[in-house]
Amino acid sequence: MDSAYSAKYLAVAKMLLDASGGDPARVPWHYAEHLRHEYNDGDVSLAYLLPKFESVDALEDYELEEAVEMLGKVNPNDWPYPEDIETINTEELLHIYDEDASFSDFAETPGTTSEKAELVLRHAIEGVFGDTVDKVRSTSGKYPDENNDYLQQPDGSYKGMFEYDGKKFDFQLEPDEMGWTLQYRMTASAFDGLPPITDMSGQTEESARNKGWK
Repeated sequence: MDSAYSAKYLAVAKMLLDASGGDPARVPWHYAEHLRHEYNDGDVSLAYLLPKFESVDALEDYELEEAVEMLGKVNPNDWPYPEDIETINTEELLHIYDEDASFSDFAETPGTTSEKAELVLRHAIEGVFGDTVDKVRSTSGKYPDENNDYLQQPDGSYKGMFEYDGKKFDFQLEPDEMGWTLQYRMTASAFDGLPPITDMSGQTEESARNKGWK
């Protein structure tokens, strides 16, 4: 578990940052929670505090990733009250973090983070889809919210649907060793509303609808 987490958490954090326009404060807290981890040796990852990073405007992308990596494995005794942290001064974290650093050197308490689940999911989808999409919803048409776990599934993936050009598409976003994988396909009702396909080259309608979908 430790090796699997170490191999993917930076890629996941980068995806969340990219989908949020490079602004950590726009990363939905519910999604950042996916970065939580407790190591077998007793250390913990505080990478899930990414939405609380501030003072990032002057930083290069690699510096922000380095700050996330610094919190990817820490002694919990050095950060005794992570849930009470409101902000983390990222520049100070980069400059003074060492073995004796304490969370009080660059953190303020307390506070909360707003949820922007639909925006992050929309940007993530657009990054693969290649065009603007709308109305990211659950498969039953509901907004991402606490009642549907912001579209997050028990296995850590996200499932729902979005609209493009007036048509609805099912999607599945899931983490892997390289970051995230996105799959999407037109919903059955949208597909059935298309004009008849005159030449399907021997394919059935069902196989055409599900082509490329696992």
